[in-house]
Amino acid sequence: MGEYSASGMSRRDLMRFGGVAALGTLGMTALAGCSTPAEENLPETGGAAEFTPMTDEERAAAVNNPVFMGSKNDKNGKELKIVEMPNGGLAPEVCLDYDKDFDPRLVEVIPNKVYCAIGNTNANSAMIIGDTGIIVIDTAESEATGNWDYDLFKTVPGVAERPISAVIYTHDHYCGGTTAYVGEGNPNNVPIIAHELLAAAKFGTTAMNVPSMAMRATRQFGNVLPQEGPDALIGAGMGRFQANPADTEQKSGFILPNTNIPASDEFTEMTIDGVRIQFWPLVSDSIASMNMWFPDMKMALTNQVWNAFYNIYPLRGQIFRDPNSIIKGIDICLSWQPEYHVACHGMPMIGAEECQRGISLFRDSLQFLNDQTLRGMNLGLTPDEIVRSITFPDEIIEAVRPLYGDPEYYIRGIYSGMVGWFGNDAIELHPVSKEFESKKFVEAMGGVDAAVAECENVLGDEQWSWAATLATHVLRVDPENADATRIKAEAFRQMGYRSKDSSSRNWYLTEALRLEGKVGELPWAGGAMMLAGGYATGEKNYFIQVLGINLNPEKAKGVNKTLTFNFTDTGDVETMSIHSCVAQSIRGAIESPDVELKMPFALIPAIGVGQMTIKDGISAGQIEMAGSEADLDTIINCFDMVI
Repeated sequence: MGEYSASGMSRRDLMRFGGVAALGTLGMTALAGCSTPAEENLPETGGAAEFTPMTDEERAAAVNNPVFMGSKNDKNGKELKIVEMPNGGLAPEVCLDYDKDFDPRLVEVIPNKVYCAIGNTNANSAMIIGDTGIIVIDTAESEATGNWDYDLFKTVPGVAERPISAVIYTHDHYCGGTTAYVGEGNPNNVPIIAHELLAAAKFGTTAMNVPSMAMRATRQFGNVLPQEGPDALIGAGMGRFQANPADTEQKSGFILPNTNIPASDEFTEMTIDGVRIQFWPLVSDSIASMNMWFPDMKMALTNQVWNAFYNIYPLRGQIFRDPNSIIKGIDICLSWQPEYHVACHGMPMIGAEECQRGISLFRDSLQFLNDQTLRGMNLGLTPDEIVRSITFPDEIIEAVRPLYGDPEYYIRGIYSGMVGWFGNDAIELHPVSKEFESKKFVEAMGGVDAAVAECENVLGDEQWSWAATLATHVLRVDPENADATRIKAEAFRQMGYRSKDSSSRNWYLTEALRLEGKVGELPWAGGAMMLAGGYATGEKNYFIQVLGINLNPEKAKGVNKTLTFNFTDTGDVETMSIHSCVAQSIRGAIESPDVELKMPFALIPAIGVGQMTIKDGISAGQIEMAGSEADLDTIINCFDMVI
């Protein structure tokens, strides 16, 4: 596209808007305080030139992956072929073969000993046949999908008659179907084994931003995409879906572990139903992750080697995933020299040679990503420059397949995790607002009508990313502009069809449908499950922590009040102090609280998820209050959530 100006427009683009002088004139006008320059203020030599389509070279220079600017070839020069999936969804051809991996079925890993259930959710469940019963590793996303996996296991002769010897959680993500195996409440007290930090990982600080994560996860996993047609959901990267659409209830069957593996640099060894297992606490995409080594079977089971490129940064957001921690776990796995490898996602590896090659390539992909990102940082490059500087070797990219997330935002995730949000350019420190920037940008283009006309031109030239960018500027100035909305939606749709990774495809297509008014801001159903589960852990101050992140500073301004919860069924006392526009959690009682509530802790989950209020409990005689009703009103009115 030629040399870029500081504004991000090419010289040819600037000529369309009246030349460099025009932009300078508009800038001086803005400094003079004129917020809306009239067209007569543009230089006489300006005016929009006839639209000229982009060349292939310009498309390649405009964006890291030129397919998003209408190129037929990707960054590595390979032709992009769009195909129709079995459900009508449009996607790159590579997704078609990948999709076949997730036909629901049972895979025999070690004959008459180890089996893997694939396809009912985006994660696997594994079964090991012990001396007398079966050991189940991970239990899927919900009670229904847990039952479906269990049905697959029961197709193995004799399994239906065997008891459950133990349930093991590899980490906190795929343990929602446990009741399918052990029943509600685990009446037989079957050992449920997990990392000791599992509850903290599942319901701790990362669960505090459930509403945000829920909205983002809805997009990442394509939960509102149609089941058929061009925009249809074609996969969640590690499976066909994050939540199986056949499971309409999505009932959680999670049960807290009753046997904890200590967080340690050493492994813990157990023999369960005749099966010797080494539990290795090793961080993956969770602080509560464990790899397992079965020395007598030469089998490894990990959550660090996936069927697709490891997700260093999920678009839904999460704490930093350090590639070095993942590499450490993979190196330990390689030192075992496994002859079998079962992953939480995708097909098992069978045979020493396949395990050595596949696991090693996966390890090398993470080191390459990490090292080259840090190399770029040490050269003083910005995140955008680092993204454009890195090209993966063919042997890595073809082996590990970036089909869940895109390495482009993994690089940005590593940069942010290591350095933070600041990318070296001082303009980022105190930037003008996006609304101001877009207003001036549209003015420089000659106004909304001219900007929309240019949007139409670049959309017709298949400059999808640039069309979406221009339309975004227009919509910040004129939020109801129907043409800009249509153009942005269509640009996102075409970018979605060209995305090999499911996270990007799902996000683009969900946003296209949202812009078209075909879907609303639907939260992810799992969000409510996560929040409710936090209360189920029994942490007595969890409710106060939830209230803290729901405190409205405007409502709490000047409030200095204390509220003590005296839990009559557990004997615990927790206090909340509202001051300086924060809600502080204090363990135990304090002297002379403004309000004291004597109540069973068992009522807290119902209040926390909105099934009842504190005043409901007082009216029903379930809660005894000491203090004034006015002080209670002052306290409960400080929060966005109704309590």
